[in-house]
Amino acid sequence: MATAHDIVCDHLMESVILPPGSRRPDRRRTVSLLDGSLIGPRTLGRYATNLARLLNDLPAPSRDSVSELLERWFADNSSTIGDVMRRDADAGSYALGALVYGPPWSQPAVRDWQLIAGPWLEEYGDRVVARHLLHSGLSRLPADSAAQLVPAALRWLDTYGRRQDASYLLGPLLSRTELPAELSPSLENAVGWLKLHSESPGAHFVLSALLARGDLTGYQSRKAVSAAMRWCEASMAARQTGEVLRSLLGRADLTDAEVRRVIAGAYAWVGHHITLERSSKTLVALLNYADLPREEFRYAALLALRWLEHHGDTRRANWVLRPVLDMRRAGKPQIRRAVTHALGWLRTYASERDADFLIGRLLHRDDLAPEERELVVGSAELWLEAHASERTADFLIGRLLEHDGLAPGERERVMGYADLWLDAHAAEADASFTLTRMLTRRDLTDEQARLAMGQATSWLELHGDEEQAGFVLQHLLKRRAIPAYEIRRVAAFAHDWLSRHGESVDAGFVLPALLARPDLTDDQAGRAVVAAMSWLRVHGSLDTADHVLQPLLLRGDLPPARVRSAVLLTARWLERHREEKGVGYLLAVLLARDDLTAEEAAAGVRESLDWLDRKGPAAGAHRLLPVLLGRPELSSEQCARATGFATMLEQRNADTRAEVQKLRRLFQERTARTDEEEVRQLASAVEWIEENATHAEVLPLLISVMEHPVLRRSEPVGELTGRTVAAALAWLEEHGADVTATRLLQALLGVPGLSDERLGEVVAYSLRWLVRHESHPRGRYLLQPLLSRTGLDDDQFDAGVLLAIGWLRDRGTGTRAYFLLESLLECSGLVAARVRDTVALARTWLTHHRSMPEAGFVLKPLLVRRDLTDGEGEWVLAEAMDWLRAHRRSRAARRVMTALAEHPGIGAADREELLTTGIAWLESHSHSPQSAQTLRSLFGPTHLNVARTRMLVDCGLRWMSQQKPADTWQMLGVLAERSDLPPDRAATVESLVTARVSADPTALDARWVLEPRLARSDITLAQRTKTIAWSFAWLERHRPHGDAHVLLGSLLALKDLSATETGRVVEWSIEWLELHADGPAGTFAVRGAEALLGRLLSLELDAAQVRRLDAHLRERKALGGGASGEATSARRVREDPAFG
Repeated sequence: MATAHDIVCDHLMESVILPPGSRRPDRRRTVSLLDGSLIGPRTLGRYATNLARLLNDLPAPSRDSVSELLERWFADNSSTIGDVMRRDADAGSYALGALVYGPPWSQPAVRDWQLIAGPWLEEYGDRVVARHLLHSGLSRLPADSAAQLVPAALRWLDTYGRRQDASYLLGPLLSRTELPAELSPSLENAVGWLKLHSESPGAHFVLSALLARGDLTGYQSRKAVSAAMRWCEASMAARQTGEVLRSLLGRADLTDAEVRRVIAGAYAWVGHHITLERSSKTLVALLNYADLPREEFRYAALLALRWLEHHGDTRRANWVLRPVLDMRRAGKPQIRRAVTHALGWLRTYASERDADFLIGRLLHRDDLAPEERELVVGSAELWLEAHASERTADFLIGRLLEHDGLAPGERERVMGYADLWLDAHAAEADASFTLTRMLTRRDLTDEQARLAMGQATSWLELHGDEEQAGFVLQHLLKRRAIPAYEIRRVAAFAHDWLSRHGESVDAGFVLPALLARPDLTDDQAGRAVVAAMSWLRVHGSLDTADHVLQPLLLRGDLPPARVRSAVLLTARWLERHREEKGVGYLLAVLLARDDLTAEEAAAGVRESLDWLDRKGPAAGAHRLLPVLLGRPELSSEQCARATGFATMLEQRNADTRAEVQKLRRLFQERTARTDEEEVRQLASAVEWIEENATHAEVLPLLISVMEHPVLRRSEPVGELTGRTVAAALAWLEEHGADVTATRLLQALLGVPGLSDERLGEVVAYSLRWLVRHESHPRGRYLLQPLLSRTGLDDDQFDAGVLLAIGWLRDRGTGTRAYFLLESLLECSGLVAARVRDTVALARTWLTHHRSMPEAGFVLKPLLVRRDLTDGEGEWVLAEAMDWLRAHRRSRAARRVMTALAEHPGIGAADREELLTTGIAWLESHSHSPQSAQTLRSLFGPTHLNVARTRMLVDCGLRWMSQQKPADTWQMLGVLAERSDLPPDRAATVESLVTARVSADPTALDARWVLEPRLARSDITLAQRTKTIAWSFAWLERHRPHGDAHVLLGSLLALKDLSATETGRVVEWSIEWLELHADGPAGTFAVRGAEALLGRLLSLELDAAQVRRLDAHLRERKALGGGASGEATSARRVREDPAFG
């Protein structure tokens, strides 16, 4: 009956709160229903229980809205609820316990605890019946709220503490280890309670809480452990036994005999309760037990796998999986089953807060299939998306930063998450691990590197004297881009650290990075050398000591005595480690010094030749041989031996180089060759390149092929472009870090029609090169095509922007840096922070070069940007006006002048001056093909007064009078589009329009006049009718023309065309789109076809027209067209009733 009653009540509640067919609660009905619960505490408690079941059964959207309404009602009635609870001691106690137990009112009950429980506690807090309320509150309330109950609970225990049911208060009180001493229960009283009631069913409350404490005396611990062992062995079937066993497994003071008894008990209890999900807690304690005997590992793993068969898809299964995956002594089949369970768990719970450790363990497994690895990496990204800034995220970020198998896009996202984490935790001691991993990355963008270096410096200020600071210093000093004003601080941190840890082995990692810095002061360099010599005297025999010797020998400021000591230490190291990898490099550094004594040089030559005899041209030989051959001490015999090795090294690549030169000569001799012959020769070269693509010497030929004009034609070369790109990527895989790779990367970025995958690879190699070579002069030549390349995704674009900003920080004051500044300022997708950086860099460049004509190339894009701050905008306007005054007669002035004229922030006085300058420029540059666009810009975005308008019209008319009629269509169009001309000038322009267009409405350039006339709404009906007729005549003749879409779009925008005329324009527009659908997406957008498509889709089209448009857009998609039109078409097809 009780179950049936509950079902009926639940159904009734749901029908009142959520009317049939509704997903949102009915507020009025719900409030009326809830108000009925206020008749007594028992009723309110039952309401809480029934509503909890209802919420558990509702779908998420409805559950959230119902929960919100219930909480709001509770908050509005908290005082009343407190009064209701006070009416009955026993019912009120249990009802308050039900409220804090869980949904729907546990959170508002905690929030308003004093209002709802205060009256009851004041009335009944010293009675036996208070036990249930105090137990519920102490067990479930957060620390602050629970602390308010502790005095009442202690008073209750003083009175009733010897009762058996006192365990309900002793247990949760003992668990509150955060309480201060004056509020903690007496441990002696708890042990005393055990003497009376250790075999009672409720003893588990006291036993598990007491054993979990770390402040028991030896006597108290022995009493508690002994009582717990007896209770567990007598209560193995009880669910609560697992809690006591878990507390026993957490103690480190058990005897060997007790350990065996507890482990046996845990096995038995978990096996008995394997179908109980909560048995995981005891199972995890068993799996994590530090002293688990070796012979127990496999059985523990089998028990865990049995549990996973029942509960592997549950929320807490990861706590079982983690220790199983860590078990080195478990069998491989068991581990493989655990991995399978773990992957299944991640498909559901990857973003949960505690999933990171499981993901981290899987990341380092080398037995995952590719699709499994992809799932694990994807799970890591999902987790970081939700938790990247949390304190514990450094574990997973570190694992990912160390992972070698990430794709470039994955790596970039992980570094972004690392930045987020460091923003929040860079000052903490443990941040050294994430800082170190970030600083070691060579593929950081400039902004990421700058941020990491700044965070590392701030961290060193707090923790620079700790031993782990050596790892941060090592990698910070290796960053070449440390600003000059910062390197002194970093060097000071290094010297302070070395003064404390300079003789430790770990100092051998800091010293090479410090010695290699070329920007140390004389004092810092001297101190670094002294520290290195001291370290070498202690650790000079280590196999890694050459890492310190090399940068020490590379320093050109060593005094003679130091040189002698360094050479001696090098000789001693070589005696011990002649077979080490670094020998060739160390000998090269040694022989490169010009201050060796004759004896030292001779010994170095002998050692080098002996090494070459043993190793041949091995690693380091390419560095050693040029230095060796340059030593004057070589005898003729030694010189012959060294030359032989050099010839051997050179011969390896001579054949490849010769073939490259031969093929390049063929390309240079292009006279009297047909296209067919060129294609055949090109195909032959591509085939050879494919066979030798990984050879460094192939680069010149690759570039010649990539830049070959025939390769840019789609028809004759077929698939050659794709094959060449593939070969170029293979070359970059081997040599992409070489300085010379820029030419090839530039060529690749200029290849049209690359697939997204290919473009992604090219961009990735470009970014890697830019990261590796940071401020190299060649970086500008790569950054410009990268920033202007269409098809980059947001991450690629932002990385390119950051690298450009970094390059400009290092080289941005050079004269020719304006090329890159212009490209960067013309980027439309810059976020606010990048805009600020770029404007600051432009400001710096202009400070040095504002008098140059080329400054106009920086000022123009600055003026065009509409995302500058008010201060930046004012500065740019002032700077541009000053520049224009100095260069008003130059041809370059037009760029700045037009941008100023169109700027909304230009003041009245500056506009007056600008108009005068602009008119003078037009009259002195009447030959300029940009005259019409310049005049249009001078009219500006706002209406001018009549006098200024007249001046500009007269300027345009004068310009037209000096030109051939056929060259004046654009200027006439600029004047014809103006509706604000003075009446006499308007009449003149109208007369010119009528005369010119009437004479030949089909003239190709007549479109410059027709389109602005169609756009004007103030012309007379007769004028509009004539313009429409002229436009139809023009389209009859020129509609296949590439620019016809402008006129077609203007006609489609008109509301006064007849149905027949509209139908003709629609047909012509579709024909035009079909005819011009074969260009790449970028070309399609430039032509303005998107606007024409938008016009068409705003009309009511018939089914045939819709089908043609849809076919057109499918073709565009296949050719790499934009997605916007495709989505619009699909939506249009779905909505058009004529399409069935």
